[in-house]
Amino acid sequence: MKNVTYISAGAGSGKTYTLTNILADLISRDKDDPEHIEPEQVILTTFTVKAANEFKEKAKAELYKIGKFDEASRLDNALMGTIDSVASTLIQKYWYTIGMSPKQGVMDDSAKATYINQSIANIPSDEDLQFFTKFRKAFNVVDNEFKPNENFWKDHLKVIVEKSISFDITDYTTSIEESLRVLKKLCKGVHIHIENGQRIAVLEAMHTEVEGCKESGKKNDTLVAIDTLQRNSRYMDDIEWFTEFGNIVKGAPAVSKNSVPIPILEDAKQKARDIWCSQEVYDLQEKYIQTIFRLAKEWNKQYTEYKLNKRIVDFSDIEHYMHKLLQDKEVAKEVGRTYTHLFVDEFQDCSPIQVKIFMALADVVQKSYWVGDTKQAIYGFRGSDTLLTKAVADAIAAKKGEDGCKSRTLEESWRSVPALVEANNKAFVEIFRPVFGEDTDELVPLKPAMELHPEMFKVRLEDRAKNPLRYLNIEQRRSAKSPKLNVKDVAQYIKNVIEQEDVALSDIAVLGRTGYDLDDVQAELNRLGIECDRETTLNKASRACQLMMALTTLTVNPQDDLAKASIAYLTQDNMGIGTIIDSKLEYNNTPKEERQPWLGETEMVSRVAALRPSVMYQGIGALMETLAIELDVKNVMERWEEPIEDCMTDVKALIAAAKQYEERSSELAQPATPSGFVTFLSENEVKLPITGNGVQLLTYHGAKGLEWKYVFVLMDESLDQASILSRDFYGIHHFHPELPSAENLYPKMSIRLLPWIFGTKKNVPESIADQLFPTEEYATLENHIKEESARLLYVGMTRAAEVLVIVPWLKNKELDWLKQSGLANAGNLDGGDVLGVGVPFNIVKAQFPAEGEDIQSAPEPKQYHKLDYHSDTPSDAPWLTVAPSGVKGKSDEVEVVYRSEQFIKINSGKLHGRDYSEVGDCIHNVYAAIEHLNQEEVERLIRSHGMDDVLPNADEVIRAWDNLQGFLKREFGEPEAVYHERPFRQLQENGTIVIGSIDYVYRISEGAILIDFKTFPQIEAVTNPTSPHFAGYYAGQLNAYATALEANGEKVIKRFIYYPVSGMVVEIG
Repeated sequence: MKNVTYISAGAGSGKTYTLTNILADLISRDKDDPEHIEPEQVILTTFTVKAANEFKEKAKAELYKIGKFDEASRLDNALMGTIDSVASTLIQKYWYTIGMSPKQGVMDDSAKATYINQSIANIPSDEDLQFFTKFRKAFNVVDNEFKPNENFWKDHLKVIVEKSISFDITDYTTSIEESLRVLKKLCKGVHIHIENGQRIAVLEAMHTEVEGCKESGKKNDTLVAIDTLQRNSRYMDDIEWFTEFGNIVKGAPAVSKNSVPIPILEDAKQKARDIWCSQEVYDLQEKYIQTIFRLAKEWNKQYTEYKLNKRIVDFSDIEHYMHKLLQDKEVAKEVGRTYTHLFVDEFQDCSPIQVKIFMALADVVQKSYWVGDTKQAIYGFRGSDTLLTKAVADAIAAKKGEDGCKSRTLEESWRSVPALVEANNKAFVEIFRPVFGEDTDELVPLKPAMELHPEMFKVRLEDRAKNPLRYLNIEQRRSAKSPKLNVKDVAQYIKNVIEQEDVALSDIAVLGRTGYDLDDVQAELNRLGIECDRETTLNKASRACQLMMALTTLTVNPQDDLAKASIAYLTQDNMGIGTIIDSKLEYNNTPKEERQPWLGETEMVSRVAALRPSVMYQGIGALMETLAIELDVKNVMERWEEPIEDCMTDVKALIAAAKQYEERSSELAQPATPSGFVTFLSENEVKLPITGNGVQLLTYHGAKGLEWKYVFVLMDESLDQASILSRDFYGIHHFHPELPSAENLYPKMSIRLLPWIFGTKKNVPESIADQLFPTEEYATLENHIKEESARLLYVGMTRAAEVLVIVPWLKNKELDWLKQSGLANAGNLDGGDVLGVGVPFNIVKAQFPAEGEDIQSAPEPKQYHKLDYHSDTPSDAPWLTVAPSGVKGKSDEVEVVYRSEQFIKINSGKLHGRDYSEVGDCIHNVYAAIEHLNQEEVERLIRSHGMDDVLPNADEVIRAWDNLQGFLKREFGEPEAVYHERPFRQLQENGTIVIGSIDYVYRISEGAILIDFKTFPQIEAVTNPTSPHFAGYYAGQLNAYATALEANGEKVIKRFIYYPVSGMVVEIG
């Protein structure tokens, strides 16, 4: 590494201005000046295309100022862009030196994510999947909704392969060893295994002990739980059993002081306490860790083969090829002759391979300028290596001119008013001193440029906002039990500021740690009529998206009747669902020789047909764009109730996504089709851009590089040990077993996998936590987390130009984030020393209107009614999507066509507060897979629903299915095909979309037979028109099923409801 100038640029210190001035100065020098460079000799890398373009335009502006017009225009010939685009350019030029095809396709991050999602499911063997099921059951692995998480292993495998790609990890030996090393510290080697007979004895002893307790609800609940566990004991492994037993012990009533301990029971209680340190738990985790890393290795091999076969590379490959390219001496010399200067922006966010590339380029070019700020390194989750980039920056500074390497610091803040600069200086000098040591006073504080160079600013300091440092005092919780403070105060104070301080909405930003907290703020601001602006996700179910997809599909496939129906419904007021169905039935009943194209007379359908010959060969994106213009969809959408701006934003975003999909398909050597685009949309979020019209709501990560006049910083982070342990210690994390240093910049990166084994518990059990807190691994992690959190805090608190408002978020933890980041004295509200560094804040409170005053004095926010546009009032509008059971309708044509006289016994007394719908869900799930299950597997499935005491006889459930099959075969013969849980979407006349699945479709040559399963057991009620359980009330649901199949070109000949509990088949006319 030689001739590198590292520029340390704190927030708002003018790094872009500095770099552009350096570049413009070098270009503008006389040609005989040894420092002079030509525009074509420049390489500049940034992390986004937008940033590269902004840099180029600002450099051009500097050259224009001094009359260098030719040089400014020639900057377009400089090699500027992201590291991947720069690398791709050089690889295309020198591909032959690294044995790579010049026509290699490029797999972007979206395509890679899609491939990962689809391919990891095919990696495990059946044996692996059986083990994952065992692991899930043993540790009660659940998803965010506390439902059994069948795909938990996919989530782990996906993260590991993504980190493997980012950090070039191919050998997992160290990762496995490091993961197991931590677990071994927790394992005491005790065994918890006991035979089923011993389990029964333990539970009987427990029953006896509890029976001796005083009468109470807790006693009764415990006895019921003991009985349930006793029935299920033989189906459970040791870990499952002791986990449940331990829960019973914890919930049991206090034992009488005179009670004599029962040895077998006391031994079992001790084992339950030791469960997480047992050999059985360790063995299961060990096998899981080894299995996941083995599968990751297999996936890496398959991924490499896939790319070779498809002749494609991903961005990680491009970076590695670029580094390999620079190892060729002849290529390196030629690069050095072509390019003389290298500029690198945001160096602190580089990955290891990117650092290697820049160091290799530094040895090739004449001079390098790298700009970075360790204090703003917040993208470790994207693959950046903060420890490495800091070690490189330190190594450059340590050279002090040796080999032409030196470091300099930008010393002035050009963003914030002096009071903000002072507050941040004092706070972050204290916070970052453990990170920078003796260099802290040089690297952290900035001088206020507004005070030093007032002539450089258009707005005078005295004309800027008053009281730049504020703390919003909130005392009330949102509710009695909520840990969060009242968000209404935040919204009301923002409203106060807008009204009293004459500030534009777009000059205000609210920054939060998570999107969930910002959701709360947005809801309250909208309630007050204040418009918010936020990056959002495309609503793929919006009318605009539905119309554009239908138009595109019909252009490509003129026979697609569903697309025709959607277009007619969305574009013509007189084409409701009923009209469309009647039209289709009439069409189907018309002799084929007399038929005209269905809905061909519909204006928009006919216009598509006329336009098709001239556009049918366009790509999906270009086709959508042409259709939008030629068919004047804006005029159609203006008749809808949705704001036209939102509709057109959806259209533009959809077109942009289509073009992205086309590029991805091209890179993967796959055809781009409408159905493929639908799949692409389902697997990828489409982001809608920020408009810049309302109060800006962003996460701290999203705010980096931006600034506003007023910034509200939510203190929504708490770094207590329990949360660090559960959130950051368990799971999957990358780390350096050996830290980067000047002597060894590139130590290997490893991955630690510690699966969460504590079921629905929020925190790690105390017995485990007490062992982990003193470990070196936890101490290292806690230090890393707090440093990362401090950098995030720095980014947030340095976004404001004129006013910074600190907003407490958590009751009794109002300023924990500040304290845990290093400001131990933070929180002196009486003296206004909020940060605890001697800088006074104004303590402010929200001013609410007096009772009876109109709180809606601000402009009303836009209303988004993406429902039935015929509805006069939004409150009357139906839900956009409904389940089939929500479709209303009744038929009096109800006939019992089969009775088996054989019933499924239901122990109603064992429901314990549950209802028949849960029994129905259990039977539904059995029947959905019954053709692949034996009786033992049916019993296991019933048990997994907790219904084994309600449905004690699995053979009766199976027999009821066999009876249904016998009836269908006798009446209609053998089926051509059958479908379980057949999914469908069906557009209703009132604007709703019915989304669900048909329980069972029995298809014969004449058409389809629909069967819906219901579990209500009373035979008389089902056939009684006055009963709320009358079968005829399900006609609407069956109509929706039939309409969906008929729209797909299938004829429905019969519609049945099967009541397996009573053994009855009912036909609905």
